[in-house]
Amino acid sequence: METVLQEVQDHLQKVTQDPSLQLDKRLLGKLDTSIIENLPAVRRRMLLNSLASLLPTLQQDPTLIADLATVVIDTDDKLTFSDVLSLQPEVNFAGGLQAQVPPLNKVTLALLQKAKTVTDAGLVAGKPEVVSALVELWLRTSQTTVAEKTRAVICGLLAAESPEAQHGDGSMSSSSQGLMWRRLFNDKDVYGLLFSLCSFSTSGQPGQLTRREKTIAQGRLLDLVQDIYHAPQIWRSQIPEIEQAYGLEPGCGLLEFAAVKMIDYKDDVLIHMTLIDFFTRLISRNNGDILTLNSTRSAGLGPNSSVALDFLIAKGLHDRTMSYFLDPNRHDSLDATYLYSSSTHYISAYATHYKTHFLAHTARYILDRLSTVLSRISSSAWAANNLAPVHDLKLLSRLPQRALLSLDWGALLLSIPTKPVNVDALHTLGTIFEGFLFPSNAEDLDIIVPPPTSSSQSSPDLTAPDRAAARALFFLYAQSHPNLFRDLVTTAETVTVKEHALAAVSLLLALSDSNWAPLPPTPNDILPSESQLENQCVSLPKPLPQQGVRVLLQPPAMGSVMPYLMKGPENGSEAALEVAVQKHAVVASMRRRLKAMVDEGIDEPEHWADILRMLERRDAAGPAGLRREGGGATRDVPVVGTIGR
Repeated sequence: METVLQEVQDHLQKVTQDPSLQLDKRLLGKLDTSIIENLPAVRRRMLLNSLASLLPTLQQDPTLIADLATVVIDTDDKLTFSDVLSLQPEVNFAGGLQAQVPPLNKVTLALLQKAKTVTDAGLVAGKPEVVSALVELWLRTSQTTVAEKTRAVICGLLAAESPEAQHGDGSMSSSSQGLMWRRLFNDKDVYGLLFSLCSFSTSGQPGQLTRREKTIAQGRLLDLVQDIYHAPQIWRSQIPEIEQAYGLEPGCGLLEFAAVKMIDYKDDVLIHMTLIDFFTRLISRNNGDILTLNSTRSAGLGPNSSVALDFLIAKGLHDRTMSYFLDPNRHDSLDATYLYSSSTHYISAYATHYKTHFLAHTARYILDRLSTVLSRISSSAWAANNLAPVHDLKLLSRLPQRALLSLDWGALLLSIPTKPVNVDALHTLGTIFEGFLFPSNAEDLDIIVPPPTSSSQSSPDLTAPDRAAARALFFLYAQSHPNLFRDLVTTAETVTVKEHALAAVSLLLALSDSNWAPLPPTPNDILPSESQLENQCVSLPKPLPQQGVRVLLQPPAMGSVMPYLMKGPENGSEAALEVAVQKHAVVASMRRRLKAMVDEGIDEPEHWADILRMLERRDAAGPAGLRREGGGATRDVPVVGTIGR
């Protein structure tokens, strides 16, 4: 390592002295990241000085040297911004950012990322040409990696001045009038760039971006607004003459420009998708701590809304976004095709984070639309899987269970089949029946899901109605589909169609893991009573179980589900083993749940102790479900004879 390093140092010195000398790519290639990471701090700093001295005078492609310098900077955790400012020759930050050479941009950005303190951020803010160059590079570059790193630098400088105000969802706010915040939002030249480079009104002017380049810049500005979502600077006017020049009303700021004025959503469906995704993320944030807005909340919405939702409603963006789902025929066919799924994602986030508001203002319209869609799906479409309404099903699985129950005793769910098999249908049923506040597969939304923490969100004390509704929905579905468990077991045993088998077993797991609550003894405005539910479920054994695991341990489930769970895989194929692992998860869940019930002394049939021992043996046997007998033979763990008597 020392030999290679010395050879590189000598070579760099020669090229510095004679800029026409060609770089030895083979030699420089020997100095890989692992070597640089293990260099003593003094040697790493010497190497950085050599590279920094060479770059300004280099008369050939600087990529190799710039990339090497970037690695040296990134791997030096002890390099401070003061060290960066002491490099000789002095770093030309603006020049490095303005260079039309991405590797030079990256090495300059790597140096700026060392500005991590309030003092450092102030020093950068004191160089207006550098901040302007940062903003221009971020919005102009065609290199995605450069744009992302530039945004990280800008956000890092802002965060350095407000570390106590960084939020758990990744956004930040300004807790003081830091110099970097003031430079970005109160310097006309810098603040104006956010508008001029992203607005179509400046198209065709000298030095401006093309229309396609502007749409890319618009997406990047939306990302920054997300990053600094909690900062009051984006919610209110900062420099009125700039904002009003781009069509904003007095008092409106960067958020309104980005969300309302900036994007020509009628002529660009792709950027419209980006805008709706922005709205989705906006209402998925923790909305309880936007600082010093001093704005009047929308009248009549009360504590079940937020500043973000109020804003979208007031500007007509909330209704417009939902309309691509609720009434796609009123829109251009291309827009309706591409924006339908984005609209369902938005509604899913709205229903999840603003449950009370959703139930009061929107639920009925969403349920009516879903009912219309599902009623049109033929049996052959369900069987085809790719013809099934996947986006509608995902939305359905995110709605409050109490809303589903309120529509004619859960009739909306009854049209969803278990035969013919449809993977999305089975996953939807499992999510609804499981009864958790946030669906276990909420990451499919690709949104940040914070825990309910403020008065505008559902709290754990308010989840009982939906958990009780989940239980009721299951029994209503079981009443309407008497072959439910037989269908699930048949599907689960058909491991040649692995996706179907896994979906069926996942539904069994959802029932075992269910988080139900009891219905009230008398009906109320939200839920029916237990006796009313029992009257609807005339063919099911009474009393109706309060736990999902008990459903699986009594008729009609027990006769088919339990023998299936006790079996090992039919063969050693990869698909069979994958299904066996999921099936074993069901056994393990049932064992845990049943043991907890027995330990708590819940009134159970006497034979359940035997069932618990059987589940423990099956669980201990693992996914294969086999145990050794004398002479090396194997057999499945038996189902005890008491089950079903």
